[in-house]
Amino acid sequence: MSASAGVTHSMALAADGSLFTWGNGQHGQLGHKSLEGTGVTTIMTPRKIAELDPAPLTPDARVTAIAAGAYHSMALTVGGALLAFGRNDQGALGTGDKVNRWSPTRVNLHGEDADDGKCRRAVQVSCGASHTLVLVLNNGRMEVRTTGANAWGQLGQGDRKERCRLARTVTPMPGVVAVQCGDEHSAAITGRGVLFMWGRGDSGQLGLGDDKAKWKPTALKAFKVVHPEKTLRRSKRSLPVVRPVEPEVKRQRMADVWHYM
Repeated sequence: MSASAGVTHSMALAADGSLFTWGNGQHGQLGHKSLEGTGVTTIMTPRKIAELDPAPLTPDARVTAIAAGAYHSMALTVGGALLAFGRNDQGALGTGDKVNRWSPTRVNLHGEDADDGKCRRAVQVSCGASHTLVLVLNNGRMEVRTTGANAWGQLGQGDRKERCRLARTVTPMPGVVAVQCGDEHSAAITGRGVLFMWGRGDSGQLGLGDDKAKWKPTALKAFKVVHPEKTLRRSKRSLPVVRPVEPEVKRQRMADVWHYM
């Protein structure tokens, strides 16, 4: 289960893959096709997106991850497909146009590349205010692809040009394992703990020691990210397992534990 929130809408993913949305959906960000053209844009309680009901779908087509932008939404399926809906006037959906979508629409992961027939899978997605980052598995290699608004260089393309299709960042980031968006800046982490930042930096949000925007992914020097599993890992000796037993025995076992610690 997971949840994500935009400016005026919210999303929640149930354990069985059902996707619920609520709030204001004037741009289609709730993913309910039935609302289009009705003048009704607000849903006050969570409503399941009918098209993504897991019951009739194959396991690969069921939703496994979600992300909300300011006024757009993205969903990732078990099989690695990327679905987009909501506001698209700056290309944040990656559909190749600037037309809003009122129902989940599959995004072409080839993006600006020619279709070479190779299989590509979306592994992770993150949304900014009006841009989107997708971690794509391309022929065994992870790539960061971006689309949408780019006034501050948040797409990492080396320019300020908007994109309507997914495009690879201009700076290679070997071994990238995760991506994350701020409203107008972006981040990526490699398996070696290197943190790359780019986009808007006028408040120092890039951590690069200045207030300049960066149009290309830039590594933070002398800074290494440690994987959460390593920071939260506890040794087996520090967490003895106490199994359910009879009350009088349990008291003795707990005394042993306190003595052990």
